[in-house]
Amino acid sequence: CPGNSYVLNGNTYTTEGTHTDTLPAAAMGGCDSILVLNLRIQNQIVRKLTISICEGETYTLNTSPYTTTGIFTQTLVGAARGGCDSLIELSLTVHPIPVHTIPPKIICQGASFTVGGVSYTNTITDTITLKGASKFGCDSIIQFSLTVLEHAFYVFEQTICTGQTYTLNGSTYNKSGMYTQLLKGK
Repeated sequence: CPGNSYVLNGNTYTTEGTHTDTLPAAAMGGCDSILVLNLRIQNQIVRKLTISICEGETYTLNTSPYTTTGIFTQTLVGAARGGCDSLIELSLTVHPIPVHTIPPKIICQGASFTVGGVSYTNTITDTITLKGASKFGCDSIIQFSLTVLEHAFYVFEQTICTGQTYTLNGSTYNKSGMYTQLLKGK
Protein backbone atom coordinates (compact mmCIF):
# COMPACT_ATOMS: atom_id res chain seq x y z
CA CYS A 1 0.00 0.00 0.00
CA PRO A 2 1.19 3.60 -0.53
CA GLY A 3 3.35 4.70 2.40
CA ASN A 4 4.14 1.12 3.46
CA SER A 5 7.40 -0.79 3.06
CA TYR A 6 8.24 -4.42 2.29
CA VAL A 7 11.12 -6.21 4.05
CA LEU A 8 12.86 -9.15 2.34
CA ASN A 9 16.03 -10.75 3.67
CA GLY A 10 16.72 -7.73 5.89
CA ASN A 11 16.32 -5.22 3.05
CA THR A 12 13.49 -2.67 3.10
CA TYR A 13 11.77 -1.74 -0.17
CA THR A 14 9.45 1.26 -0.61
CA THR A 15 9.47 1.76 -4.38
CA GLU A 16 7.69 -0.14 -7.08
CA GLY A 17 9.73 -2.29 -9.48
CA THR A 18 11.88 -5.38 -9.79
CA HIS A 19 14.40 -5.77 -6.98
CA THR A 20 17.05 -8.52 -6.73
CA ASP A 21 18.96 -9.85 -3.76
CA THR A 22 21.72 -12.43 -3.75
CA LEU A 23 21.79 -15.13 -1.07
CA PRO A 24 25.39 -16.38 -0.97
CA ALA A 25 25.81 -20.17 -0.96
CA ALA A 26 22.22 -20.82 0.05
CA ALA A 27 21.32 -23.23 -2.72
CA MET A 28 22.31 -26.88 -3.12
CA GLY A 29 25.94 -27.44 -3.94
CA GLY A 30 27.01 -24.18 -2.30
CA CYS A 31 25.93 -21.92 -5.15
CA ASP A 32 24.49 -18.46 -4.60
CA SER A 33 20.74 -17.96 -4.93
CA ILE A 34 19.09 -14.86 -6.36
CA LEU A 35 15.82 -13.59 -5.02
CA VAL A 36 13.77 -11.56 -7.49
CA LEU A 37 11.10 -9.32 -5.95
CA ASN A 38 8.50 -7.77 -8.24
CA LEU A 39 7.05 -5.09 -5.97
CA ARG A 40 3.87 -3.37 -7.01
CA ILE A 41 2.34 -0.51 -5.05
CA GLN A 42 -1.44 -0.43 -5.14
CA ASN A 43 -2.88 2.86 -6.27
CA GLN A 44 -4.65 4.57 -3.47
CA ILE A 45 -8.29 5.12 -4.30
CA VAL A 46 -9.25 8.74 -3.84
CA ARG A 47 -12.92 9.54 -4.20
CA LYS A 48 -13.79 13.23 -4.51
CA LEU A 49 -17.19 14.55 -3.48
CA THR A 50 -18.43 18.08 -4.16
CA ILE A 51 -21.47 18.92 -2.03
CA SER A 52 -23.47 22.11 -1.44
CA ILE A 53 -25.81 22.64 1.50
CA CYS A 54 -27.66 25.59 2.98
CA GLU A 55 -26.74 27.37 6.20
CA GLY A 56 -28.22 25.51 9.15
CA GLU A 57 -28.06 22.13 7.39
CA THR A 58 -25.64 19.27 8.11
CA TYR A 59 -23.98 16.92 5.61
CA THR A 60 -23.05 13.55 7.11
CA LEU A 61 -20.35 11.36 5.56
CA ASN A 62 -19.70 7.99 7.20
CA THR A 63 -21.29 9.18 10.47
CA SER A 64 -19.17 12.38 10.54
CA PRO A 65 -21.28 15.57 10.45
CA TYR A 66 -20.09 18.65 8.53
CA THR A 67 -21.66 22.12 8.80
CA THR A 68 -18.97 24.53 7.51
CA THR A 69 -17.43 25.29 4.13
CA GLY A 70 -14.12 23.53 3.56
CA ILE A 71 -12.24 20.53 2.20
CA PHE A 72 -12.30 17.50 4.48
CA THR A 73 -10.53 14.15 4.11
CA GLN A 74 -11.58 10.80 5.51
CA THR A 75 -9.42 7.67 5.44
CA LEU A 76 -11.23 4.38 4.99
CA VAL A 77 -8.85 1.86 6.54
CA GLY A 78 -8.29 -1.25 4.43
CA ALA A 79 -11.17 -0.45 2.09
CA ALA A 80 -9.27 -0.54 -1.22
CA ARG A 81 -7.88 -3.50 -3.18
CA GLY A 82 -5.22 -5.40 -1.33
CA GLY A 83 -6.42 -4.07 1.99
CA CYS A 84 -4.97 -0.61 1.39
CA ASP A 85 -6.58 2.50 2.78
CA SER A 86 -8.68 4.67 0.50
CA LEU A 87 -9.42 8.36 0.85
CA ILE A 88 -12.57 10.40 0.47
CA GLU A 89 -12.06 14.09 -0.18
CA LEU A 90 -15.17 16.15 0.58
CA SER A 91 -15.39 19.66 -0.83
CA LEU A 92 -18.31 21.21 1.05
CA THR A 93 -19.86 24.60 0.32
CA VAL A 94 -22.34 26.05 2.81
CA HIS A 95 -24.51 28.73 1.21
CA PRO A 96 -25.71 31.48 3.57
CA ILE A 97 -29.41 32.21 3.93
CA PRO A 98 -30.00 35.55 2.24
CA VAL A 99 -31.74 38.17 4.35
CA HIS A 100 -33.58 40.91 2.46
CA THR A 101 -34.81 43.98 4.30
CA ILE A 102 -37.57 45.91 2.57
CA PRO A 103 -37.63 49.64 3.39
CA PRO A 104 -40.59 50.57 5.63
CA LYS A 105 -43.86 50.87 3.71
CA ILE A 106 -46.79 53.17 4.46
CA ILE A 107 -50.21 52.53 2.94
CA CYS A 108 -53.66 53.98 3.49
CA GLN A 109 -56.44 52.10 5.21
CA GLY A 110 -58.19 49.80 2.74
CA ALA A 111 -55.05 49.20 0.67
CA SER A 112 -52.79 46.15 0.94
CA PHE A 113 -49.10 45.30 0.68
CA THR A 114 -47.95 41.88 -0.58
CA VAL A 115 -44.77 40.10 0.55
CA GLY A 116 -43.95 36.52 -0.37
CA GLY A 117 -47.43 35.96 -1.78
CA VAL A 118 -49.17 37.12 1.42
CA SER A 119 -51.19 40.36 1.48
CA TYR A 120 -51.04 42.53 4.59
CA THR A 121 -53.65 45.16 5.47
CA ASN A 122 -52.70 45.97 9.08
CA THR A 123 -49.72 47.67 10.67
CA ILE A 124 -47.04 45.02 11.27
CA THR A 125 -43.30 44.44 11.60
CA ASP A 126 -42.49 40.90 10.57
CA THR A 127 -39.90 38.46 9.28
CA ILE A 128 -41.00 35.77 6.86
CA THR A 129 -39.12 32.79 5.45
CA LEU A 130 -39.52 31.86 1.81
CA LYS A 131 -38.75 28.14 1.47
CA GLY A 132 -36.18 27.29 -1.20
CA ALA A 133 -36.32 30.76 -2.75
CA SER A 134 -32.60 31.51 -3.15
CA LYS A 135 -30.61 30.64 -6.27
CA PHE A 136 -29.08 27.63 -4.45
CA GLY A 137 -32.46 26.34 -3.26
CA CYS A 138 -31.91 27.65 0.26
CA ASP A 139 -34.55 29.55 2.19
CA SER A 140 -34.64 33.35 2.01
CA ILE A 141 -35.62 35.64 4.85
CA ILE A 142 -37.53 38.88 4.25
CA GLN A 143 -37.81 41.52 6.95
CA PHE A 144 -40.35 44.31 6.56
CA SER A 145 -42.34 46.94 8.38
CA LEU A 146 -45.77 48.13 7.27
CA THR A 147 -47.73 51.09 8.63
CA VAL A 148 -51.39 51.50 7.73
CA LEU A 149 -52.68 55.07 8.03
CA GLU A 150 -56.26 55.49 9.12
CA HIS A 151 -58.50 58.12 7.57
CA ALA A 152 -57.96 61.46 9.26
CA PHE A 153 -60.99 63.56 10.04
CA TYR A 154 -60.64 67.27 10.29
CA VAL A 155 -63.59 69.18 11.71
CA PHE A 156 -63.71 72.92 11.49
CA GLU A 157 -66.31 75.66 11.29
CA GLN A 158 -66.49 78.45 8.81
CA THR A 159 -68.89 81.36 8.93
CA ILE A 160 -69.92 83.28 5.83
CA CYS A 161 -72.45 86.02 5.21
CA THR A 162 -75.53 85.65 3.04
CA GLY A 163 -74.54 85.86 -0.61
CA GLN A 164 -70.95 84.86 0.05
CA THR A 165 -69.33 81.55 -0.88
CA TYR A 166 -66.62 79.44 0.70
CA THR A 167 -64.27 77.24 -1.37
CA LEU A 168 -62.45 74.24 0.11
CA ASN A 169 -60.27 71.94 -2.03
CA GLY A 170 -62.08 72.97 -5.22
CA SER A 171 -65.61 72.66 -3.79
CA THR A 172 -67.69 75.82 -3.33
CA TYR A 173 -70.28 76.18 -0.55
CA ASN A 174 -72.91 78.93 -0.16
CA LYS A 175 -75.47 77.45 2.28
CA SER A 176 -75.36 76.52 5.95
CA GLY A 177 -74.79 72.83 6.69
CA MET A 178 -72.31 70.05 7.43
CA TYR A 179 -70.19 68.90 4.56
CA THR A 180 -67.74 65.99 4.18
CA GLN A 181 -64.84 65.68 1.72
CA LEU A 182 -62.69 62.64 1.08
CA LEU A 183 -59.12 63.70 0.36
CA LYS A 184 -57.08 61.23 -1.64
CA GLY A 185 -53.56 60.70 -0.34
CA LYS A 186 -50.51 60.50 -2.51
